[in-house]
Amino acid sequence: MAEEEVQYSYEYWDCQCATKALRGDVMVCPGCGHPRDADTKFYRKEGNVEVITDDKHLERFKAGPDWICSFCQELNSDLQKQCRGCGHLRYQSDQNYIEHQQDSVKPGPSAPAKENAKNSRAMIILGAFLTIVFGGGFWYLSG
Repeated sequence: MAEEEVQYSYEYWDCQCATKALRGDVMVCPGCGHPRDADTKFYRKEGNVEVITDDKHLERFKAGPDWICSFCQELNSDLQKQCRGCGHLRYQSDQNYIEHQQDSVKPGPSAPAKENAKNSRAMIILGAFLTIVFGGGFWYLSG
């Protein structure tokens, strides 16, 4: 049985400013500058199907759907691993807010050692201060 060849074609969207039939790969309306957003509805033009044959564009279509950053709501291509709006990595955007916060506050492997060193330093300073105060008091009283 012969494999059926898959053809990819563009869909179109209309901007809120009345600019019509923007090709699906256009991310920002050239008329008003409004970005394409998550609520954008796509449609095919009747009788005017634009089949994609360019290898670069075909690669993008085969990659998968675009994604929206959960932090800044920027629409990103599936090929982008980092949000072009705020710089968050895609896997962080896929997390919910609590998961992201837990990842950002997890101490690294050296954090306990740094905390212990800080505490030790504070104890040495406190010990030196008390030695000076009590030693000076004894010296003053004995003289």
